[in-house]
Amino acid sequence: MEFKSLKDLEKHLNKQIAQSLKNDVGNGVARKKLKENIQTEVYDKYDPVIYERQRENGGLIDDANIKVEMIDNNTVSIESHRMDGNKNVGVVVETGVGYNEEWAFPYTHKSRLFTEVTRDELRNDGSVEHALMKGLEVQGLKVQK
Repeated sequence: MEFKSLKDLEKHLNKQIAQSLKNDVGNGVARKKLKENIQTEVYDKYDPVIYERQRENGGLIDDANIKVEMIDNNTVSIESHRMDGNKNVGVVVETGVGYNEEWAFPYTHKSRLFTEVTRDELRNDGSVEHALMKGLEVQGLKVQK
């Protein structure tokens, strides 16, 4: 591939980086880690007796409820966005604010920080860099660390 200017090359590279961030980092490693942390930080904490969890069938770890969006060319956002009416259940679970007061259970008003745990892991374990580099290599770029 040839480029007429550095600006054209930069534009092409930024497009490839954004694609890898969304596909390989967001929809790949970050989605997987978020789901793992929802399992350990939320679902594994207790077994409900008042309701049945939806899990992969409309719950917090259902892929349809996990949004991956590019904020800008260099920033990918991933969120468990499971709605119950106008209430985002992921935010309620994460913050401990907004629980149904009629359903008292061991974690009412207690935060379960699955997003924070995921963010910390992604910042510190090298998986983001590895996924980004692998994604760029799949697109035909030779990447060196």
